[in-house]
Amino acid sequence: MPPADAATWPAFRRTAQHQAEAPQAPNTLPYTYLAWQTQIGRTFASPAVADGTVYVSTDANGLRTLNLETGQLLQSFDAGDAWWTSPVLAGSCVYRVTADGTVFALDRATLRAKWQTPLGCLVTSSPVVSEGALYVGARDGVVYKLDADSGDVLWRFQTGGEVSSSPAVVRGMVVLGSGDRNLYALDARTGKERWSLSTGGAVDSSPTVAGEDVLVGSFDGCLYSAQLADGKLNWRCRLGGWVHSSPAVVERLVCVGTVNSHRDEKPTFNWVDLKTGERKASFELADAVYSSPTGWGDVVLVGCRDHYLYAFDRQAQQTQPLWSFKTRSHVHASPVVVGDTVLVASFDGNLYALRQAKPIQAWTEGDGVPRWFIAALARQLHEETADLIARAAAGEVGAELRLTRFDELFRRIKERVAHPEGGTKVLPRDVPSDHPGAPFIGYVLTGGLLAGYPDGGFHPDDPLSRYQFSAGLSTVLDWVTRPNYVWRVLKDRNAPAAQVEVKAHALTGRSRSMPADVEQTHWAYGALSSLAQLSLLPLDDEGSFRGNRRVLLRDAAAQWDLLVESVRVGRVK
Repeated sequence: MPPADAATWPAFRRTAQHQAEAPQAPNTLPYTYLAWQTQIGRTFASPAVADGTVYVSTDANGLRTLNLETGQLLQSFDAGDAWWTSPVLAGSCVYRVTADGTVFALDRATLRAKWQTPLGCLVTSSPVVSEGALYVGARDGVVYKLDADSGDVLWRFQTGGEVSSSPAVVRGMVVLGSGDRNLYALDARTGKERWSLSTGGAVDSSPTVAGEDVLVGSFDGCLYSAQLADGKLNWRCRLGGWVHSSPAVVERLVCVGTVNSHRDEKPTFNWVDLKTGERKASFELADAVYSSPTGWGDVVLVGCRDHYLYAFDRQAQQTQPLWSFKTRSHVHASPVVVGDTVLVASFDGNLYALRQAKPIQAWTEGDGVPRWFIAALARQLHEETADLIARAAAGEVGAELRLTRFDELFRRIKERVAHPEGGTKVLPRDVPSDHPGAPFIGYVLTGGLLAGYPDGGFHPDDPLSRYQFSAGLSTVLDWVTRPNYVWRVLKDRNAPAAQVEVKAHALTGRSRSMPADVEQTHWAYGALSSLAQLSLLPLDDEGSFRGNRRVLLRDAAAQWDLLVESVRVGRVK
């Protein structure tokens, strides 16, 4: 398998040792937004990623590949369902195992089959590739080693129960669990047993190797730690329910979820001391955790049967989730992190890409801007217009004042973010007081300039669409050009009595017609019509608006500077 670097997640649990942890990308904030979602088909399996391509196994849709940046579907290989097992990438191949037990080696570039080997039984174990061999378990209790180049079976090892867990491969050993209640370590070369550890229940949890120790959960409700060398038990921690989830090791803690096997049990997310086995903290969840956790920077991500992806503090300094993301069905798949993006496969049939926001100081003209940025521009437009009204009232008749162009305005917004104002703010529930957009969101909501969503949130880090951006600007422009707004500013500023106008003029040489791709029944039609009459609506070469597209920083700059050309503030007789 390729090295599991920041841009690559080649297999289930990331490495052959199941060390599912990725660093937080530089120049990012601890907030995520939905970058895209794509219908792929139902799955319990996590994707694999390399070279900007996502590989994910599904039910009737087979293996699908997608563009990591955009979510665009690229190719598919439809031979056989494989919604339990994750694909694995190695060399020029992607390997997948279908539910009926057929192992395929496919060319990564074309998805054409190089070889296929039928195992003849149900498989729900995700394969792993190491040193030219593929290892996979089957529900007939057999662990298989196959030659990765030819598909030939090199050895078989029979356990006494179903093998649903994914093998871990380390230091010439294959470590895996079985439904016969044992954790096994096999010689990778010969397939002979080196040691076994007995637990009190079936072992569906895939083992994680951390240094000299192996961590694994059992259906007896316990998390186990054993020595890698000989299988000697280090400790056992009782968590309750079933431990189906595969553990994630984050520094000195082991994170794992549980399944409530009885009505009187509560499913939990747990932090356990790696050395002592003491449970340090836990959080009760609304439904079972089959998903295996993934470490990502300062958080640990895990899916839940209650339809949510949760982000917990990896140090357990607080046990409440730091943030969550809701899908429309169970999240059994383990989260996958590549760079600034986390991929979440849901049983609703969608693959979701959540992307970390960048601090405003790191934005480039090609970056998309989040929803909170329209609040920042709305506040600047509102405040700067008020300043110009006061200046016009004290100035000469006929002199026209203009708004600040985008480059200077953007510098001021960045300054404001870097040095936020104090004071209590009334904010939506999804906007923390230390969020970069908080001072702007609080201002526009308090002033009635913009509105939040019906669910009570502002969704500050969601991508900002052209519809939202243009409609927001239009709403505030309409506000500041009202005569009663001018009167209110003069009164509040104790300005001298004067007749001042804020007027938006139609620009010459630009279209004033509404684009055909905006229907009259669309919620933003009225606001966009106002901009179109002033020639302020940005259109592409075909005369279309493309309102669902994301606004890039360069788009925001271009439309703001059109507004600067249009708006004039002056004193009249």
